[in-house]
Formats: sequence, structure tokens, C-alpha cells
Amino acid sequence: MDAVSPRVPRWHADDDGTRRVAEESVPCDDPALLAEWLALSWQPIQRLLEEWTVDDLFHTYPLAEYVVSRQWTIWRIMSHDLHHGGQLATMLAIQGIDAHELRELGGHVILPPKATPTS
Repeated sequence: MDAVSPRVPRWHADDDGTRRVAEESVPCDDPALLAEWLALSWQPIQRLLEEWTVDDLFHTYPLAEYVVSRQWTIWRIMSHDLHHGGQLATMLAIQGIDAHELRELGGHVILPPKATPTS
């Protein structure tokens, strides 16, 4: 089992049996604690991205009434995070808070490396 899962105070199951975090059970009134949970939630994804090969991404598994691939799951997580990045950028902008990474850098925390001219 993942090292992060046991730290979740409470879970609930959807009608299809999918387990989800009971979000109200995780305190969210402390910015440092929120940052810690964001870092923790990324650990399982980072571990799998480091372990899996490209061929592993084609592995499928049942999800409710569907058969999905690992690749589909990773894209689903990424697209979900992209959506929330837009929400955060908008909420911060409404309050006049600069979010350079979310706006000018298009969601990137660091700039990509500069291209090397080819001859």
C-alpha cells in the first residue's frame, strides 16, 4: 500500500466501489499543511512515472463498467489538475494576487531550457 494512503483520516466509497478521500476530513485552513498534502498527493504519481516504461502505459484494468489504460488514467489526472490550475489563476487574479507561474508561464513553475541553435 502506498505510504500516503494511511495518512488520510477518512475515506468513502462511491456506488461503484471506488474509494475516495473524505475531503472534509483533511484540514485545509493551514497553508503549510495544504502544501504538505499537495506534495504528498504527488508522491504516488511520481513513483509510478519513474517505474513505468512506455509499454507499461498500455496496461489496462477495469474501472466501473469500463476498461481503461494506465495512460488514460495519467491523462485524466493531468487534465483534472490543469482545470484546477485555471481556477486558481482566476481566483488569485480576482484578488489582485500575482500568479506569474500560472499566467505568464502558462502553468509552468520553471522555464523550459533554451534551444541550442543547430548548424
